[in-house]
Formats: sequence, structure tokens, C-alpha cells
Amino acid sequence: MINTLLKKHAPKNKGSIKTLKIGGILSNLFFISIRLIYYYASTTKYTFIFYFISCFFSTALSFLLWSIDSSKSEKKSLYSFKNLNRKRLVTYMFYTIYTTWVIYVFTSIFTDKAWFLYIIPCLLFLKHFLSAIKFFLLKKQIKLEKESINRKVKYIHSF
Repeated sequence: MINTLLKKHAPKNKGSIKTLKIGGILSNLFFISIRLIYYYASTTKYTFIFYFISCFFSTALSFLLWSIDSSKSEKKSLYSFKNLNRKRLVTYMFYTIYTTWVIYVFTSIFTDKAWFLYIIPCLLFLKHFLSAIKFFLLKKQIKLEKESINRKVKYIHSF
């Protein structure tokens, strides 16, 4: 069973990690070569600030995904039990990294206003954060309602 999981997830994980490495290198090289070399005169300090902040988050998410993919016994192995093509948080991480690459291309070619595209992953994060809060509040409300019903039942049975 373990071997089938290894054989099933390993090629997908290897492809995902390869895409992360190549895409990260190409998007950063493209941004540096176009924006910081050709359009250096129009580059502001905010361009540098946003670039380094986004580069930090993108690289941190990439390393986090690489660490999720590597098994505990062999750190350099790409054959782990985790599936990097699953939904939820891992997908959100990939979307954030891909959005960073798109922002690098748009910022280097068109305008510095492309940094506002980070609103997309921020809104997704806010949506998931609010749904998690709603879930915990709803769970607490249901617990309070059950306690209230139990108190009423005990009161009725006391007669």
C-alpha cells in the first residue's frame, strides 16, 4: 500500500517541484533583467521594496512546499507520501507563488501598479480566514444552544 502511494504521488510531486524551481528562477531573472536593468531610471524605491517582500514570501512558500514534499527519513528524496496536487492550503500556496510570477512579468513590462494584483491572494486568504472564524463561532454557538436545551430539559424533568 505504501509503495503504491509512493508510485502514485512521486511523479506529480517531482513535476510540481520542477515547475516551482524553473518558474521561480525564470520570473526573477526576467524581472531583474527587464525592470532593474532596462527600466532602471523609472524604477522607484517602492519597486525594490515590493520586489524583496514578494520574493521573500514566494521563496518561503516554495521552501515550505519542498519541505512538505521531502520525506522525514530522506531529506533529498522526492518520493514522499504527501500529494502536492491536493486542494486547500497547498493550492492556495501555489496560487500565491504563481500570482507572484505574474506580478513580476506585469511589473517589469507595464507598470508598477501591477503590485496591486496581490489583492487577489489577500482576498482569498481573508475569505478562508473568515470562514474558519465563522466555523469556530458557529461551533461555539451550537454548543451553547445544546447546553441551553439540556438545562431546559433538566428543568422540565425536575417537576
